[in-house]
Amino acid sequence: MPSSSSNVEDRIAQACLDTYKSLGPKGKPLLRKDGVREWSVLAGFVLHDTESDHLEVVSLGTGLKCLSADKLPLYGDVLHDSHAEIIARRGLLLWLYGQIDAFHNAEGGTACTLEANPTGGSQLRLKPKYKLAMHISTLPCGDASMKLLAMQQDPEVAAAFAEDQPVVSTSLARGRQGFNTASALRTKPARADAISTSSLSCSDKLASYTVLGVQGALLAYFLEPLYIDSYVFGGVPLDLQSDIVLECQRALVGRLGDMTNLKAPYHLHQPAIHFTDLEYPHAKQAERPNSTQQTGSYSSLSWIQNFGTEVILQGVKQGSSVKYGVPVKSKARSRTCRAELFAKWQAVRQQIVADDAGKSFSNNTYGSTKQASSTYQAAKASLREGDGAPFSSWIRNDAKYQDFRHQPA
Repeated sequence: MPSSSSNVEDRIAQACLDTYKSLGPKGKPLLRKDGVREWSVLAGFVLHDTESDHLEVVSLGTGLKCLSADKLPLYGDVLHDSHAEIIARRGLLLWLYGQIDAFHNAEGGTACTLEANPTGGSQLRLKPKYKLAMHISTLPCGDASMKLLAMQQDPEVAAAFAEDQPVVSTSLARGRQGFNTASALRTKPARADAISTSSLSCSDKLASYTVLGVQGALLAYFLEPLYIDSYVFGGVPLDLQSDIVLECQRALVGRLGDMTNLKAPYHLHQPAIHFTDLEYPHAKQAERPNSTQQTGSYSSLSWIQNFGTEVILQGVKQGSSVKYGVPVKSKARSRTCRAELFAKWQAVRQQIVADDAGKSFSNNTYGSTKQASSTYQAAKASLREGDGAPFSSWIRNDAKYQDFRHQPA
């Protein structure tokens, strides 16, 4: 049953669920004509105004799918990873571009969530009164969820995991291989019979945000690192939460070590971990004898405050087709794919920076523009490069996948 508590973590989850409910049926899991029930995962970003105690949902995402390694787009026009957490985070990026626009158009008025850094510098920051929370209807795939998954298997597997000391590894694992291996980077998907991908698990990506922030390399030109202050996870039984909170702390922060080689403004950020018993209506249900057959939904739903709703299928807008190696037309591209966000970056930069010959990025590729974000890249190198880096096994895709420029509509 849903909790009647008024604590902030339940309020964060409820705000996401209420926003999701308000969106109508388009793009949501459904009950098929053959009786098979579709399910998905919900993730959302919420701003908590600590002065007024007001909660505001700014981005929601649902989804379970990602592209196989042989289908990565050459032009940045198809989403690689459509898991709910990644859809929500990419929506947050577009929302942040809108906030940068609002800051410069309104000269940092009270309606804007951003402000100039009072200590100087050209980067903006989230106003201190705001805290960024993330709700996910279940534990993120990968390292943070391995113990719970093991405990929910048959009694022999659960007992082995509970009794044995987990093996700690910083190597790369495929999906759910090795339930008893802790701290390993893991690729999606979890199913062993699915085609391999080069997408790292959501646990790995969330852990990287504790160092790099959620804003990424492009927005780092304009914003200080934006860290997630708290997570609110659903789907964890009450009697297991004391164990699973330790797993989440290890998977999202602890396995990174102390990261003392980071340079300001980057640092290792410790988010709070909370749980809620509020239920996402399209979550995967526990399998029981004679229960309705279930299958994961193929589509993803993206909702962004001030930008509305978009339904994504196979990395593009639903109803569009994809042919590998051929550019996707603008009307078919998701508004949060690399190509569209790169175009948004260029538009914002031209608005706020004198675009003379010495400062122009107009002919740069997406990849070279990201690489020129030097402070961000230095923090990223501390995380992923060298023998002592905690994520040195992170997959590095060929540069050709980022060697594109802004595309015409």
